[in-house]
Amino acid sequence: PTDVIEYANSVKQKGEKQNKKNVQENAYHVLAQAYSNLRTYDSSAKYFRKALDINQLTKDNELRGIIKHDFGYSFYQQSILDSSLVYYHKALELKKQYGKPKQVATTLNGIGLVYRMRNNITSAASYYKEALSIYESIGDKAALSVMSNIATLYNLQNKYDSATALFKKIYAIASTNKDVNMMFNAQVNIALGLNYQQKYAEALPIFEDLSTNPKVKQIEDINNAVQYGLGQSYMGVKAYAKAVPILK
Repeated sequence: PTDVIEYANSVKQKGEKQNKKNVQENAYHVLAQAYSNLRTYDSSAKYFRKALDINQLTKDNELRGIIKHDFGYSFYQQSILDSSLVYYHKALELKKQYGKPKQVATTLNGIGLVYRMRNNITSAASYYKEALSIYESIGDKAALSVMSNIATLYNLQNKYDSATALFKKIYAIASTNKDVNMMFNAQVNIALGLNYQQKYAEALPIFEDLSTNPKVKQIEDINNAVQYGLGQSYMGVKAYAKAVPILK
C-alpha cells in the first residue's frame, strides 16, 4: 500500500494540476483503498469522500458503485456495520443497473459478511447463496470464497458435518486449481470445526503442520487463525505450557 500511495499521489497531483476530473477521481479512489489496507481509516474516508464528490462531476455511475462498495468494505473492516450496510446497498443498486454480474456478486457477498457479523444467519445465507449462484453461472473462481462463507455459517449453526463436507469440497477444487490460499483456508476451517466439537487431539496435527509451513506464515489472516486454533488445541489436550505463549 505504501508504494501505491506514492504512485497515486503523483497521479493525483497531475490530475489536479491539469484539472482532469476522471484522473483525480481514480487517484482518490486508489488512495482511499491503500489507506484502508494500512488501517489508516481517517485518511481512507477522506479520499473516499473526495472520490464520491468529484464523481458528481464525472457522472461515472458504474465507478460510483465500485467506490461505494469499497467504502462499505472499509466500514466492515472497522466493524462499523450500519454504515457498511448503507454503502453496500447503495453500491448494489448502482451495480445492478450495469449488467455486470461479477460486480453484483461481489457486493452480495459483502452484504452477507455484514449480516454474519451481526449474527443474522438467515439473511447472511440468503445473500451468500445469491452471490454463489452468480459466480457459478459465470464460472468465476470467487465461488470458492462464498462457499467458504456458507460453510462457516454451518459451523456457527453447529452443523459440523455439513461444514466439514463443504470445506473438503472446497479443498479438492482449490487443489485442482492450485489455489494455495484457499487450500490453507479450507484446512484451517476443518481444524477449527474439530476444535468447536472439542475434538482437540484430531485438530492438533493439522494446526501443527500448518504452523510450520513458511507459506502460511506469509498470509497474515490465515497465520493468525492457525495460531489461535493451535493454542485452542493445546489447551484442549491440557498442554498448557505450549498453549499460553501462543495465545499470548
